[in-house]
Amino acid sequence: MFVIFLALIGSFIVFALITAWMGWITAVFPAVVTLGVVYFVIARQIHKRIEKQASRIQQLLQQRQLQEAIQLLKQLQDRYGNWQVFLRSSLHGEIGMLYYVQRDFSRAQSHLQQAFIRHFMSKIMLAVLHYRAKEYDKMHAVFKRAAWYNPKQGLLWSTWAYCLWKQGQTQQAVDVLLQAKNKLGSADPHLATNLLQLQNGKKMKMRGYGNAWYQLHLESPQAMQQPMHRARRMRHI
Repeated sequence: MFVIFLALIGSFIVFALITAWMGWITAVFPAVVTLGVVYFVIARQIHKRIEKQASRIQQLLQQRQLQEAIQLLKQLQDRYGNWQVFLRSSLHGEIGMLYYVQRDFSRAQSHLQQAFIRHFMSKIMLAVLHYRAKEYDKMHAVFKRAAWYNPKQGLLWSTWAYCLWKQGQTQQAVDVLLQAKNKLGSADPHLATNLLQLQNGKKMKMRGYGNAWYQLHLESPQAMQQPMHRARRMRHI
């Protein structure tokens, strides 16, 4: 936001100076060019600084130093959050996700609520928090809005359907998956599989989404693997 403000100031100064000498018609084009140039230069500098810190955050995440990564994200938010549109809300999403992954749900929720709407994973997590709290109307509202802005995200639709199915609302879950299929076509094979599963009265299978699914803490990899281990033991008896 500060970037836009500074770009507008620069543009206004150029417009005022040229208008005083040559008239406002001549001043319009240079003012517009100044607006774009000032915005680009400042935004580019901020992006470089954030990018530099982002590599450090990535290293911390790889080392499982999540608290240190959160602190660095908060520092970025305090320093640059007001400079670019949606930057503060995007960082809220990243912070909220890290708290959620650690099961610190109370701290996660306030950040997830402030996350940018197109930060779809943070909105999935927020909806799941409402699901956990049995706040089903709020859950539905978050999923619906997130799906409107992120219609091509299969995990979002599938998680929405999963939460409905777990509530015993199988037909509503089927309806959600049908909407998703209309939006994504064949781009997400897991949607088609789960739609068929529900239509045949069977359980949804979400493990195809991998780690992104397990980060939601609705199922655990161990829980999914246990039946397989038991089956292997049975074969040796």
